[in-house]
Amino acid sequence: ALKSKTEKSVIKVAPEPDLEISSDEDSYEVLQEETVEIDLTVRDKDGEIVEGASVTVINPINQAGFEEYLGKTNADGKLLYKYPIPKDTKDSVYEFTFYANETLDEDKKSEPLKVRVIVGDIPILLIAITPNTDYKMKPTESEKIDITITEKKEGEIVPVEDAQIYIQDGLNGDKSFRPLG
Repeated sequence: ALKSKTEKSVIKVAPEPDLEISSDEDSYEVLQEETVEIDLTVRDKDGEIVEGASVTVINPINQAGFEEYLGKTNADGKLLYKYPIPKDTKDSVYEFTFYANETLDEDKKSEPLKVRVIVGDIPILLIAITPNTDYKMKPTESEKIDITITEKKEGEIVPVEDAQIYIQDGLNGDKSFRPLG
């Protein structure tokens, strides 16, 4: 007689996050030994402010991927993140990642808020990536991406020749940007 083998699979479907976290700016410029101040606001999916939401950060300068608890939002749904930039921090662009959550349930965590902190004296250029999309690739796959570098000169956007491009490769554990190529 043949016996059938029963396998049980559990599929967990994550709900849409109930919270959204935002900041006043997408990027901040700061020098070493200065303090970057990022004003964060948490709202629910209806756009109403949320008091008492827990806020965390992944700080690439001091944490290298570790999520740090910052505190809870005030009655205005705000939390001010202050981080003094260490003296020995190298000139670079760092990406801070913030999350909001009302509970300890990872499924209820907000989508990440990515904020660029430009440390040091770095000229700002505009970058266009074509096609502008998220890429989902397997380890053996590759994709051609065109990168155009421009800058604003005398009120006009002009191409930049011989620009050095920097990347932050999270898959390799980079905590700051490094030259590409």
